[in-house]
Amino acid sequence: MTRAASGVGGQVFLTPEAVSWFARVRTGGWSLRSHDRTRVERGNGLSLEMLDFAGLLLILAALDLGVGLATRGRRAAPPPADDAQPGGNDPAADAIVSTFVFYSYYGYGFRPGFRPRDLLPPARVAIMTAPDGATDWLDTPADPLGFWSRYPLPLNPPDDDTLVVGLLGGSVAQWLGLQCGSRIEQALSARFAGRPVRLVDFGVGGFKQPQQVAVLAHMLALGQSFDAVVNLDGYNEAVYGDMNLTQGTRAETPCPIVVKPLRAAVSASGSSARGVILSGRVLDMEARVTELGHRIDRSRSMTMSLLRMVRESHLRARLARARRALRELPGDPDSDLICLPPSTGTDSDASVIDLWVAGSIQLHRLCRANGIGYLHVLQPTPFVGGRAWSDDERRTISRDTGHGDVIARIYEGFRTASAGLLEEGVRFLDATTCLDAVAETVFADTYGHLNQRGNDVLADAICCNLLSEPPLLARRPR
Repeated sequence: MTRAASGVGGQVFLTPEAVSWFARVRTGGWSLRSHDRTRVERGNGLSLEMLDFAGLLLILAALDLGVGLATRGRRAAPPPADDAQPGGNDPAADAIVSTFVFYSYYGYGFRPGFRPRDLLPPARVAIMTAPDGATDWLDTPADPLGFWSRYPLPLNPPDDDTLVVGLLGGSVAQWLGLQCGSRIEQALSARFAGRPVRLVDFGVGGFKQPQQVAVLAHMLALGQSFDAVVNLDGYNEAVYGDMNLTQGTRAETPCPIVVKPLRAAVSASGSSARGVILSGRVLDMEARVTELGHRIDRSRSMTMSLLRMVRESHLRARLARARRALRELPGDPDSDLICLPPSTGTDSDASVIDLWVAGSIQLHRLCRANGIGYLHVLQPTPFVGGRAWSDDERRTISRDTGHGDVIARIYEGFRTASAGLLEEGVRFLDATTCLDAVAETVFADTYGHLNQRGNDVLADAICCNLLSEPPLLARRPR
């Protein structure tokens, strides 16, 4: 819904004064005027503000009705309702326990057989994909090792001409491999006179260092061969590393948003069961807040927009309380079956940055010892770089829920510390600016996930670097 003045073309616009009033509604301020308002007699049980609010709703409803009658037959049909909504009576079981399982090799992975379609509601798919784009990747099942791989693992093609590229990282790498795997393969294959290329995606939502090191070491031990490996990281190391320290665990602990509910699910303690419930509530309310925002922006009704904004404010307050309760949830060492080593008490941003550097150096050394080209890519984020947000991004991205301050602070440390990677001989690509020249929407949400357009640009930047001199991707002996 456009926030301007008057009404035209069948759409009611908000005046600046109404926007100011709505903003106070969303932050809990119900007063319509700057001076103090008095309540009517106690017997009525209503304040003047509430009467004003009810009156405004009636006025808005009348405006909606008038515009509707004036534009009957000319209004576009409303967008179809989503045929699936996130959450449910037990959102924790749906969103965490049914999505991930523990793996003894690198903490956790996707439950075998679980598909992207099982995770993403239709509204989310529409945001991530192009209007006429392919969606066959939605039916990619997780393999027995916990990855959404398009090929059976380990992949060792019998054809010696086939080049194998591994992709490591978290959910940004996960979606890049699923949505742009074919694009990357075709671009690289064209450089090698049509020789087949296979991109093997080892990205999993929430993965962070040193999980990438563990994944590569595990796959090499299983006999997986690579010609090049790309490590796409940054957001998870910064946000979840900082979150671990805030919650009293070490920076290298896997993503607490995933690990804590899984730990709770295998524990018999009541506090752990509460952890599952709280985690599910957080995920459910995050999805509902996002969906409400989209409905507000699509709405042609001022009345419905106002009601949804009030509802959104209420949901944000509940979300903040649930996040705080989850952060403060105590563990039960007598019943916990999963050990999360406590912080040393002296950890800081430096420990998060040092872990990021050390993890990349170990990946580089593993690759060098096995004759594999290695590229480290610092992933783009809405909060770093000089890019101006599109209108859709301004409505979607929040510096608060997206941990923008943490990212800006720690990313600055990453970029400074990248000099040490270069000294070690690591090929490093700072992709935080690769989207700066793109005016249209590229970020699908406040957490830095990309839509199809954004993934295409990032994929092209990675291919260009892999093929630049000296080329990292070349024929290597098996």
